[in-house]
Amino acid sequence: MERKRETRRSGENNHQVCWEQRQWQLLSLARAETASRAPDSENARVLAPAY
Repeated sequence: MERKRETRRSGENNHQVCWEQRQWQLLSLARAETASRAPDSENARVLAPAY
């Protein structure tokens, strides 16, 4: 019983880590795209809510 609960918690942690990595990946892509199209001042304004 104890082992089962431990395994589930471990799985949830792995899922959380994967989700965070995916969010960072999407944020990085968005930043790269925005930076290629916009000046720095606009870039900063567009990306501020993402943090």
